[in-house]
Amino acid sequence: MISVVLPFHKNLLLLNRSLRSIEKQEFMPEEVFVIDNSAEGILDDFSYSGSKYLRRILKIISVRRRQSGALARNVGIKKVKEGNLIALLDSGDIWHPSHLQNAQNAILENKDIKSLIHLKDTVMVG
Repeated sequence: MISVVLPFHKNLLLLNRSLRSIEKQEFMPEEVFVIDNSAEGILDDFSYSGSKYLRRILKIISVRRRQSGALARNVGIKKVKEGNLIALLDSGDIWHPSHLQNAQNAILENKDIKSLIHLKDTVMVG
């Protein structure tokens, strides 16, 4: 199973773009954590209008302070279900629809390899 951790800072348009890219995955994650990395709590009243499935697995975590993207990722990683693989996506970036499926396949095909797998099908937007 895969969990997605997505740090967010202030731009709702870019966040929605990233969430739609998750929604279009051929292999869906089990949970998605969006870490609200703004002091203002911008996502306190956020309601995603996409698919019912993504709305069900989407969890917003507000840290109520501005911190680096790396620290925000760490907050999300601590929330991931034990045993799940973690996919990191920055707010505003989008994935090719087969990104998570390709990652899952690569991991299953190379069970004995203990190394970081980085697939280069994340697209920078903005």
